Formats: sequence, C-alpha cells, structure tokens
Amino acid sequence: MSTLSASLRANRWFAGVLALGVLLRVLAMLGFQPALWFPDAYTYVVTAMRPSPDLVRPAGYSFFLLLLRPFHSFGLVVFVQHALGVAIGVLVHTVARRLRAPRWAATLAAAPVLLDAYQIELEHLLVSDTLFAFLVLSAVCLGISRAPRRRTACAIGLLVAAATLTRSVGLPLIIVIGAWLLLRPADLEAGRS
Repeated sequence: MSTLSASLRANRWFAGVLALGVLLRVLAMLGFQPALWFPDAYTYVVTAMRPSPDLVRPAGYSFFLLLLRPFHSFGLVVFVQHALGVAIGVLVHTVARRLRAPRWAATLAAAPVLLDAYQIELEHLLVSDTLFAFLVLSAVCLGISRAPRRRTACAIGLLVAAATLTRSVGLPLIIVIGAWLLLRPADLEAGRS
C-alpha cells in the first residue's frame, strides 16, 4: 500500500483524476440503483441462472455473474464493474508509463476511462464490456513488460482466453497474441521460470 500511496503522491494530477473518477462512480451507484438494464442483460442473467450455451453470446460474462450469484445483488455486480472500471483507468496509466510517456500524458490517457459518462454508464449496465476491457488491458499490461517469462505468457494467454469467452469480438486477439509470442521467443527463453 505504501508503494501505491507514494506513487499517487508523486503524481498528484493522476491522483486527482482517479479520485474524481471514483466519486463519479459513487454518484452513479447512488443515483441509479441497483443497475441499468440493456436488452443483452436479460440473456446474460438467464444464462447465469440456468447455465447453458447461448447461440449468440459467449458464456464468460454469465459465468462472472454466476460467481457473484451467491450474494443475490445486482448492486454488487455493478460495484465490482465500477471497481474494474477504475482498475482499467489505472492500467491505462500504467501502460502509458511503461511505454515511457510522461506522467501528465499518462494521466491524460487515463482520464477518458476514469471520467467519461459513457464509460461509467457501461460499467453500470449488466453487460460484458467492462469485464472484457479489463481482461484485454490486463493482458496488454503484462505483455509490455521488458522480459516476459513463460509464466507471464501463460497468464496473458489465460486473460485473452477469458476475454474471448466474454466477448466473441476478442477472438482475433488469439492471432495477435500468437504472433507476439512468435516474435519474442528469445525473450521468453531468457526469462524461463
């Protein structure tokens, strides 16, 4: 925790944007309880309640709902999705910093994710977008490490697999990740674990 607080103190602008993003999510949760519904939400919820393959939508998001089912709370689902939205903002900032962007540029990159009303609405809907974005961005964040190890490559593969099980639009990512693994075999061999 001290590393996080030290990092936030070093980058006060990002800390401010992050705090404002959290505040906006709290206001959304207070104003629109427990969740917003979109037509897709019904399919996801029905699949979570009675697990069975759906012809149109992959089951990843329904499985996510199934994991939270014991709590019987769409409010909790929305809370978790808002937490994932904040985490996405932090990941965007992290990716930008790892790519050597200055702090102010990394903060500007994260601001749309943290402050955009449409993003906050997506997090408040019972749809797969937030979970998908979190899984993909987590894979990207792991993938840009300087010397990825085999364990890291496996974790990236698992994240991308989970993303494609969440939204079928993620299927091309398998090709991208496969190409990435083929282009960086020396790094993977050097970082064996």
